[in-house]
Amino acid sequence: MAKKYEGFNNYETASYFHQRCLDISIEFKYIEGEAQAHRGLGICEEKVFNKFEAMQHLETALEKARNGEKFEIERIISKDLVRVY
Repeated sequence: MAKKYEGFNNYETASYFHQRCLDISIEFKYIEGEAQAHRGLGICEEKVFNKFEAMQHLETALEKARNGEKFEIERIISKDLVRVY
């Protein structure tokens, strides 16, 4: 659902769905889901020009991906983080 709302440029609603995914991922200790949800939140913050929040979410996503040894996701998040910097 979050990606659908991102397509409509409705980043507030997309952030809501990314946050729900994050909450569920934390509850079930799903590291990959946490990384993806933080990435989604970071991208939404970037789109509304909130660079500081975007950096925080993307840095957290990168940390989660590294801790979970999710190398493909780590590579994607690193590219997003470089773009935001």
